[in-house]
Amino acid sequence: MMDQVVAIVDDDVIMASELRERTDSLAETLKSRGIELPPEDEMIRETLDRLILESIQLQKGLRAGVRISDAQLNGAVQGIAYSCNLPAIAVSTLAVLAQSALRQGAA
Repeated sequence: MMDQVVAIVDDDVIMASELRERTDSLAETLKSRGIELPPEDEMIRETLDRLILESIQLQKGLRAGVRISDAQLNGAVQGIAYSCNLPAIAVSTLAVLAQSALRQGAA
């Protein structure tokens, strides 16, 4: 099946598959926390809004030359894990997460 562009954000595009993945992930997270799901069209619209905002922020950061070190990234991910009461994440796992994030950001 051919993927479709759902939004164009400056130099970036948001694909239907990316929107679908993010919406599915949100639905799973809400279900696992016992939170009632909002109507599907509302969830899709809010998820698309968030993807557009993330794209704008990423592009502005790239244009401004904002860079973070691996140590800063690892510290931020560890902090998020701690604030969510998740177990400590091994550095090798952080590397895998960072690689995945970079691939998604480049797509």
